[in-house]
Amino acid sequence: MSLTAPIRLRVLPRLIPIDGKNVELRSTSSAVEWRNEGDDSWRVLVPISELTGPEGPKGDKGDPGQDGTMTSVQPGDNVIVDAADPANPVISTPSVSYNPQSLSLAQQLQAQANIGPVKFDTVAGLLSDTILDYTPASGRVAVAPGKDIEAQGFRYRVLAADEAYPYIQLAGGLRVRPLLDGDSANILACGANVGSYAVNNGPALQLAHDILPAGGGRIYIPRGAGPINAASPYQEANRWAFSTPVSFTKPVTLCGDGWESSVLFWNGPRDTIAISAGVYGISFEDIGIRGASDADGTVYILGSECVRSQGDIRTLRSDFSFFQRFSTWAGGYYHKHIGSKFHRFKTMFQDYTANNVQFGFCYFSRFERLILCNGGMGPVNFVGCSIEAFTSIAIGSTGGASFAVNLNGCYIENYPELETEKGIGADGSTYNTGYLVTNGSGTLTIKGSAISTKGIIRVLTTGGANSHVVSLGNRFILFNSGSNATLTQVFNASAGYTLISDDHIVGSPPSGATWCSTPARGSGHNPFTGAPIVFSSEAWTAPTFENGWKNDTSISGAATAAYCKIGQWVYLRGLITGADSTGTTAFTLPAGFRPASRVYAVAHAVATGEDETTFAINTDGTVVATTGTTGAKLSLDQIRFRTV
Repeated sequence: MSLTAPIRLRVLPRLIPIDGKNVELRSTSSAVEWRNEGDDSWRVLVPISELTGPEGPKGDKGDPGQDGTMTSVQPGDNVIVDAADPANPVISTPSVSYNPQSLSLAQQLQAQANIGPVKFDTVAGLLSDTILDYTPASGRVAVAPGKDIEAQGFRYRVLAADEAYPYIQLAGGLRVRPLLDGDSANILACGANVGSYAVNNGPALQLAHDILPAGGGRIYIPRGAGPINAASPYQEANRWAFSTPVSFTKPVTLCGDGWESSVLFWNGPRDTIAISAGVYGISFEDIGIRGASDADGTVYILGSECVRSQGDIRTLRSDFSFFQRFSTWAGGYYHKHIGSKFHRFKTMFQDYTANNVQFGFCYFSRFERLILCNGGMGPVNFVGCSIEAFTSIAIGSTGGASFAVNLNGCYIENYPELETEKGIGADGSTYNTGYLVTNGSGTLTIKGSAISTKGIIRVLTTGGANSHVVSLGNRFILFNSGSNATLTQVFNASAGYTLISDDHIVGSPPSGATWCSTPARGSGHNPFTGAPIVFSSEAWTAPTFENGWKNDTSISGAATAAYCKIGQWVYLRGLITGADSTGTTAFTLPAGFRPASRVYAVAHAVATGEDETTFAINTDGTVVATTGTTGAKLSLDQIRFRTV
């Protein structure tokens, strides 16, 4: 073999499918190109110039051809049109059927570009299509009901022309329904568009719900096109805007790829609930839902509410912000929020029934009120949460509601130096003078938490005598100067409440601030003074003498008469004397300090030659001398009795 010209060799790359994607080839006027299926860009495999040899001699003229025939294709037939030979359709099983001879060359090219030949490159291309139709006609492509079309990786079922909702109607009139991926619907497949505030994706979001099975499922909010920027996490490119409210009647989970990248953006009218859910409740996972600002500069649309549900609301690793309310209670008793963020609300949870409401490792910031409950027994639990920057009441009750509140391992801080935004507190005010808990006659348990008292007036205010407070192992950070010195009292409750307290403080309290109002019972110490907490029932109270009885002051240092109660025991003390020691009432004990049955007690005489006196302590509270010496100096220090 002899060579008359040098041979040029080229090593071609090995084309390997990635992640199961097919390798696609195409020929252009300049090169043979390749890409993995779904890639946006083509890569040169070999230039055409390297495949083209010298021009050969011109061939002989061929025989005259025969007259062509038109292949008749009826609606519903399956046809593949080969882009290289559009005049000869092949009967097969693609997703689109039509008669290519009815199209002009330009229309054929358009159809091929749209369906390539069996799928659309984008959902937008499918939605804007004007060629697909139910019947063949000039310039139209016939598609039979029941056939499938693919666009941007999503599959759609062609519906009959009179099919009832839910469906998407293409620009040309064809009705299609997105097919589910298991029990999941993607709002992108339902026609949603990301990255523009002017777009209303409410219909797409509603359609995603409506195509779910009766048992419900998941609605997926894809990642937007914008970057994840910690300094500016709410990128417009990541927002799926919607301005018409949606209503979910099935069990639904709205889920995404993270609260920074999958963001629903509400910019609807005033006094509107963005998302309504039925008795099955609603869940949110790894998404963000943000509201727009109002025209008057308020940071939320006036009257806006993020979600209202007749069933439980559950959130997981999600972010909610810029609404007047997150939710007004409408039903459900097991609301759960884990690892979620709530910020920039007037009131987050409004008029809730406090039955097993759980917050775990959540973040709350920049609000007037976190949760207001008007019923229920509780508990409302906060575990590992941060509660920061509030202007009114973080956890409160209305209408006299009393329930159990538990804060375990939480961090609480206010920000007197931080100016509020319009719609949160008074204009020009700061996050200052807040109350952490106000709770009727309910209970508060705080354990292992860190509480900064700047900008906080009281940690607890209750109006009921049956309130119960347990505060153990907490660290209170105190401020005693400037705008930070707002604390007046840590625990303030009506007389009769119970306090169990053993905590640690850092710093000094503001002038005049106290640890607690006087509790009726409990245990603990006052970290402001280091002394034991004085309980109202344990405080010594002087009796009102009767019948000439009085304190004996002849012995220096002797205590005056008094009584107190510790637990169920009543104690007497002091040195007294009487003009008549027989058959007279010395004083009367008040209700709550009286025995269940008559008690006889001996008061010892302290002077030589005087007899001891026996007192009868009656159920009506009278303390009556039954025996003894007139004018004797009598010690009550050994007298005690049970009230039950």
